[in-house]
Amino acid sequence: RFFRFFARYAAVGPDAATVAALQGGVPRLGSLSAERVWHELNLILSAPDPVAAVALMDQLGVLEAVVPEGTDVAALARLVDCGAPVDALLRLAALLTGDVPVFAARLKLSTAERDRLLALRAAPLAAPKDDDVTWRRLLADTPADVLVDRTWLSGGAGPEWSLLRERLRAMPVPVFPLEGRDILALGISPGPKVGELLRSVRTWWLGGGCVADVEACRDEVRRQITR
Repeated sequence: RFFRFFARYAAVGPDAATVAALQGGVPRLGSLSAERVWHELNLILSAPDPVAAVALMDQLGVLEAVVPEGTDVAALARLVDCGAPVDALLRLAALLTGDVPVFAARLKLSTAERDRLLALRAAPLAAPKDDDVTWRRLLADTPADVLVDRTWLSGGAGPEWSLLRERLRAMPVPVFPLEGRDILALGISPGPKVGELLRSVRTWWLGGGCVADVEACRDEVRRQITR
């Protein structure tokens, strides 16, 4: 709670007595409930600029005690400096260097919080200059808002990244046009083969830039059946 208020209101660092009290409390942080730790950490990261507070937590050993999976305060500072939205999970994605499922299970994040954190921590994005084919392929599997958030984690501040965010928000989300019933209608019996064909044709559809329509996809099913 001290660091939450420090993040929002402090103009100077704590005095020596406060530092001593904070360090003295570190061994007892393990007795706090996971829900309480996540609640406070979430609020700290939701401050307009939490970097000084998180850096102080790191300096005093508090951060390692509550996030033993590993952290990178400099990465958090870069994210805040580039003007990224005030978003606790986005900032956590920059700060956390360790295993997301382990962190999420230990602090009892919700399933939605864990899944978003995993999505944000996916592989770095392609370069802003890449063509629409690249971004359509990504949009086919990843929500646009997650890709927009990941632009901040990939560098985010320059005009080229701003233009990319506008492109992503404006691009239609490509939807694979086939379903299992389309495979069955072509004479394939129900069973594992239906799923295999759907996955194979979807890979072909992605490879072509996600532009093939339903008839083109059906033709590809026929070609694969023939082979």
